[in-house]
Amino acid sequence: MNERPTTAPGSTREASDHYPFKEIEATWREKWDDLELFRQDLSDSDNKFYCLNMYPYPSGDLHVGHGRNYLLGDTLARYSFMQGKKVLAVMGWDAFGLPAENAAIENNTHPETWTKANIEKMKRQFHQWGVGFDWDREISSCDPGYYKWTQWIFLKLFERGLAYRDKAPVNWCPSCNTTLANEQVVRAGVCDRCDTPVERREL
Repeated sequence: MNERPTTAPGSTREASDHYPFKEIEATWREKWDDLELFRQDLSDSDNKFYCLNMYPYPSGDLHVGHGRNYLLGDTLARYSFMQGKKVLAVMGWDAFGLPAENAAIENNTHPETWTKANIEKMKRQFHQWGVGFDWDREISSCDPGYYKWTQWIFLKLFERGLAYRDKAPVNWCPSCNTTLANEQVVRAGVCDRCDTPVERREL
């Protein structure tokens, strides 16, 4: 049976196998920042590529699930960039809703304070990962300059009778104190966020 060869500590092979990722990645991040590599002016180009990942909830640290989503998108954006395309990769924050609110409540912090602090922290973490976004085009769903347009759209739907109030059977989580989509009811009828049994209510 062949055994994997071992290398004595301090040997030449051990030293050559070491990859100083912190130093190398910091060098390239600084270079990309200096070149403003991911900032795009699309006014003079027909060869454009738009790369949009779903906006994350700013409810905590980045984790491996974020890595799966955003590193794949970054790979696609860089591949398109290497093909000579003008790549616009943007980022925003899905900052309204229960994930951010519940995280703030759990940490005894005002939701606005918690959300804005997490946005800044997650931006730093994205930068450490080397993910390239045009941050000049950043949006946040809790920014009045953004949500005034979602409100405008809703009012237009209401004016045309397409948005109205009515009763209907819904999934209700008594812990989150909100309705849930069918996709949020998992594992034999519990809430996907808090594992509380979901009720059916007429609301």
